[in-house]
Amino acid sequence: MHLQALRSSISTVLLFSLLMQTPLMLSSDPSEHQEELSNCFAYSVVLVLSKLSGKNLTGNIPLDLTKLSGLVELWLDGNFLDGPIPDFSGCKDLGIIHFENNQLTGDMPSSLAELPNLRELYMQNNKLFGKVPSGLLDKNLVLK
Repeated sequence: MHLQALRSSISTVLLFSLLMQTPLMLSSDPSEHQEELSNCFAYSVVLVLSKLSGKNLTGNIPLDLTKLSGLVELWLDGNFLDGPIPDFSGCKDLGIIHFENNQLTGDMPSSLAELPNLRELYMQNNKLFGKVPSGLLDKNLVLK
């Protein structure tokens, strides 16, 4: 499964509205839920992508994920993702990132240190090189 086809391949995503406190279940075809998504994004939304671990996803991490301002958890571990880690600094609520056990390359982006709510960052078992950004070492953070 290619990760760039994320919109059509997520089997289930839970969206929780902070204002409405109601979950929204999406099937594998987001076009079926255009109205619900439009209504939901009119409110503050917390987005947790946790059903993407171990799904044999390939390719780069889509840049579209970096535009999800309500993203709080991102679980992409145990796949075959490659390429660099994009800049998630626009996802200020992002607190948990699981990128371990992939084939990601390049440096660990220093922009990850700009995430004020980041408390867990799992990067082990990739093809990353270079030093861990000092800003990440200064945070109270689970870093593996």
